[in-house]
Amino acid sequence: MIRKLSLLLILLAFFACSRKEKKPEKLISQPEMTRIITDVLLAKEIYQQKKNHFDKNDLNPVTAVLKKYGIDSVRYMQSLDYYADHPDIFLRMYKQVENNIKRKRDSLDKLMKNKRKNQKPVDKKKTKHKFPLGFPH
Repeated sequence: MIRKLSLLLILLAFFACSRKEKKPEKLISQPEMTRIITDVLLAKEIYQQKKNHFDKNDLNPVTAVLKKYGIDSVRYMQSLDYYADHPDIFLRMYKQVENNIKRKRDSLDKLMKNKRKNQKPVDKKKTKHKFPLGFPH
């Protein structure tokens, strides 16, 4: 009984893994899909960090990114499913997504470093704070 069950599980796993999604009619190209996934991941991260700043009526971050690219959610999901069924392609795309995010992070870090470098230091001796209601300095 255990042998039959094991064989059945192995066969199910084999057929599940060998299932290849038929190429969707309007498949999003790999380069565009890579840009979309990059933006979706960044938008989700920003949304998670700034959740309290968003209205409950604001768009879902994924919906906002898809709107930016003029792509509907059905086409996005069909393309995502297709690429997920082709792990070799999907892995290459995700490596590119990682590179895209790293480049954006490095660029932002550089901007922040330049901003700090260009700020004039505050001379605390010349700066007098006026406190309301007579609070001491």
